[in-house]
Amino acid sequence: MGKEKSAKKQVSGDAETSERKEIINIISKLTKISEDTINKNSNVHFTESGIDSFALVEIVFEIENKFDVSIPQDSLISVKNVDDLVKLITKLRNK
Repeated sequence: MGKEKSAKKQVSGDAETSERKEIINIISKLTKISEDTINKNSNVHFTESGIDSFALVEIVFEIENKFDVSIPQDSLISVKNVDDLVKLITKLRNK
């Protein structure tokens, strides 16, 4: 049973890593901030990273299209940075 749990966690972790890369790529394309900078500052609040609310709306729209998910507005309230966004998308895709 422990091996099954570990394997499931690994698959989930791999999915999050793949999603993370794609999300960072989308953010980089829309904001012109390098992927490396976004990755290094993934726990920094969007506004402190130079991403304003208008850019964030575009980012959310692109992510919804890319991952074929609908992000509830009430879920976005808790999204403050890239790490939060990756966790939310991973959660929505695993439902």
